[in-house]
Amino acid sequence: MRASRAIPAGLVLLPLVLSGCSSVKYGSQRIEGGDLSAVKTFCALVAPQDKVPMDPAMREYLTNRVTPAVVEKMKSKGYVQAPEAEADVIVATHALIGVEDVGAIRWNATVAIWDPWGPLVGGFYATSAVGKNASLMIDVGDPKAKKLLWRGWGTGTGELGAGHDPARIRKVVDNVLAGLPNAKAK
Repeated sequence: MRASRAIPAGLVLLPLVLSGCSSVKYGSQRIEGGDLSAVKTFCALVAPQDKVPMDPAMREYLTNRVTPAVVEKMKSKGYVQAPEAEADVIVATHALIGVEDVGAIRWNATVAIWDPWGPLVGGFYATSAVGKNASLMIDVGDPKAKKLLWRGWGTGTGELGAGHDPARIRKVVDNVLAGLPNAKAK
């Protein structure tokens, strides 16, 4: 049977977004000689998860809360939003949730369906955000050349429930994208 998570996305997703404190570590790097000098347009999206499926709640959280902050920051750096087929680069957001202390997580069974004989257990979900560690990565890639040009990230743990605060989400996204050069005027 497949494990599932039945926790509301804002409660434990992206604990680093939840914190906004100095425990979050940020970094960035240019990749493959990433030349961003000719880049003017972008399309922001949540990265596809072909090999490792993303939790639907995570995808929804990234789509509805993080991606709008990415679009706002890219525009403030002078880039112009464009449809995916016409954009110079794709700005893809990924998130990973890990565990620093497995013993801190309490697991409960999830009921998938009810049989005439009783519940059929379909998986488990975590009831505690204690010990959660998260990473938010934002990649800038050239879809035509199929090259990753730049990657920024933030990783850390945080307090419960603040992931609904747009100001904190913007702060994390701003810090992750801080190393991305501004668009050059043409």
